Amino acid sequence: MNLTFIVTPGPRVYVRDVLVAGLKRTQPELVRDRISLSPGDPLSESNQRKQRRLYDLGIFSRVDAAIQNPDGDEPSKYVLYSLEEAAAIP
Repeated sequence: MNLTFIVTPGPRVYVRDVLVAGLKRTQPELVRDRISLSPGDPLSESNQRKQRRLYDLGIFSRVDAAIQNPDGDEPSKYVLYSLEEAAAIP
């Protein structure tokens, strides 16, 4: 049996903006320095996987990343990060 795959690339999708929620004690600049996405960057799965850099800080107990309307036709999308800070050590 021979298989033939036909790959048709879809349109490129770009980052419209990066939104971060859930920060209470952490400075937003610290998080933005670890997120390698900026408005206008091409959106790719490998870029989204870089949330590991936020976990490596050791100050977050949860890091979720999502794309606004991933199946929609918009040429640019918001990337949303929802963070939960780890409990402070007294």
